[in-house]
Amino acid sequence: MAGEGGDGALFLETALGDGPGNAPGQGLKRRGPVVPHGSAGGPLSPDGQGFVASGLRALPVEGSEDLLKLERDPELLHHGGLAIAAAELDHLYQSSPGFLDAACFALPDAVVGDRIFAGVVPKPGQPVSLEALHKFLREQGVAPYRSPDRFVMVRAIPHDADGAVLRDQLLREV
Repeated sequence: MAGEGGDGALFLETALGDGPGNAPGQGLKRRGPVVPHGSAGGPLSPDGQGFVASGLRALPVEGSEDLLKLERDPELLHHGGLAIAAAELDHLYQSSPGFLDAACFALPDAVVGDRIFAGVVPKPGQPVSLEALHKFLREQGVAPYRSPDRFVMVRAIPHDADGAVLRDQLLREV
């Protein structure tokens, strides 16, 4: 549960169900008025009890009935119940005409799973803004949930020898 209002209203309830890869009892499910959901049969469709799968694996913390430990793949972002490949977002953000380089990173959010951010290296003399990036992505036909919530200007995006983004280093930099 993420919180209760002063009147006892429940905002978010969690449960375990079948997880990613159909791992029994390891999928984190959520329900409540703040949980995004879609139509029946869609990726965000609620189950018979109103829970929506988050796409995250979770296991109970030993010795506690109420705590769950999330197991994460650092190259997958989970936003609103949808899993998004981080490298795909990197490519989208890098294609923006105002950037020399760009990469996504995420910070956990109890409601949507991950808040998506972009680290960007702007081209010299180019004005950049989040609104301009959102407009560019819309013009490319990119779904709104793939757009970053915010962006941070950085001097360089750290990459390994194969060109993969080093997200831990990027997070430390920002």
